[in-house]
Amino acid sequence: AAQIGLHVLIGANTIIEQGLTIGDNVVIGNNVIIKKDVVIGECTIIKDNVTIDKSSLLGVENIIGNNVKIKKVCVLGDYVQIKDSVVLDDSIKLGSYVLIDMSTQLKKSVAIADGSIIGSNNIFEKDVKTGSNVVTGSNVLLKSGVKVGDRSYLGNNVVVNNNSVIGSDAVINDNLVIGSNAIICDGKTVSSNLANNGKIGSCTTPSLPSFPFQVAYNCAFATSRAKIADNFFNGFTTENADT
Repeated sequence: AAQIGLHVLIGANTIIEQGLTIGDNVVIGNNVIIKKDVVIGECTIIKDNVTIDKSSLLGVENIIGNNVKIKKVCVLGDYVQIKDSVVLDDSIKLGSYVLIDMSTQLKKSVAIADGSIIGSNNIFEKDVKTGSNVVTGSNVLLKSGVKVGDRSYLGNNVVVNNNSVIGSDAVINDNLVIGSNAIICDGKTVSSNLANNGKIGSCTTPSLPSFPFQVAYNCAFATSRAKIADNFFNGFTTENADT
């Protein structure tokens, strides 16, 4: 059975599997597939042709665009906006107030902290970590293992190769390529390409991303914990529904 809250609207040809929990005032569009053990926080909007795979967790007031794919065991904080045709691979973690623009792909185990804005047509490969309030332009490619510190800005068409570390408050200008294992120290601006193992600044180690992931207790996370405890949650009014 699915646990469905009050005033939930579900569109035509939508499939909801067992074990789903939906908060109050959620709107789900047409031709959506939501697999088992997903939790959707209150006041979330899910548009048409979306797929959400099993055991994923969405916080309150998320907006999920058309044709989005959210794979297994993803965690989205509160007030997240994902625009059309985005793909989130398995085990993605997004903090609160994150925006992911159109046609971006996040590969397995990417983590993006609170308040970040990720541009359109980005690709973040496996295990990329970005801190809070990071902004990227369009067509950015971050290869596996890249770390980006808080409040950094990456311009359009930037490529950052494997395992490079970008410190906090750094700026990488448009159309640049950063080599593998490079280091960009806190507060530095990069205006030309950087070779493999290159370094900008004199730091020993740049500031690494922070991951507060502040998600409101009163909705999705509370729901998830209550389900695990087999004790349906307090403070979150629902109706039971078999779907």
